[in-house]
Amino acid sequence: MTAAEEVVGEQSQSRVRQWGLILIAIGAFALALFIGTQVIGAFMGVLTPPRPPLPTSGAELSHTVDRYGRDRWVYSVTSFPDSLLAFYQSAGATCETAPLSAEREQELRADFTDASTLEAYCTDTERFDRFIMHWEVLISSTTGSTLSRLDVVRQIDWFGDAP
Repeated sequence: MTAAEEVVGEQSQSRVRQWGLILIAIGAFALALFIGTQVIGAFMGVLTPPRPPLPTSGAELSHTVDRYGRDRWVYSVTSFPDSLLAFYQSAGATCETAPLSAEREQELRADFTDASTLEAYCTDTERFDRFIMHWEVLISSTTGSTLSRLDVVRQIDWFGDAP
């Protein structure tokens, strides 16, 4: 084999290695892109979980966190209870309306101790990415006032195994 043939052979082997490295890099990029798209939604869901639906006329009075993923908010809303009920029903919630049975009202008052006149209780479950958000809203009002009160609870199921 002559020197010129050896140089041509080395160059072709070098080119084959370069193309092999380029193909490996493209494959690694495609794999990283695929894994990234699978993980980014879950990552964003953990960092900023969604909130339950809220009417635009609400003003937040308080927010407490029982533990990460379980939050309680209290809102003052300039809407009548029947329009709030319609809002939550249109959002897909299942609602119970007043008059509630004495037993049910007692259960709700145990969970929502500061609520005034109970008007409705709405609940729903929504899926986001790999997780499940369960939320509930108690709509209450004060006689003679144009303000309604919303007690909102959000519970995130981080394992996604809720019904």
